[in-house]
Amino acid sequence: MNQNNEIIIDNDIKNIGNYKNEIFDDDTVNKLLKSEEDIENGRTRDAVEVMKEFKVRYGF
Repeated sequence: MNQNNEIIIDNDIKNIGNYKNEIFDDDTVNKLLKSEEDIENGRTRDAVEVMKEFKVRYGF
């Protein structure tokens, strides 16, 4: 990072704040797409049931 709060990535100069936003946005979008796929394919569980299991298994 230089004195202008910029970093060099693959020979491109980017503002660190903008770079963090790009990463966050891409990561968030990827997680949302994955979660939609999980819902469509029935790979979900009822949160209340999971919490009951945690209580039995871990005592909270």
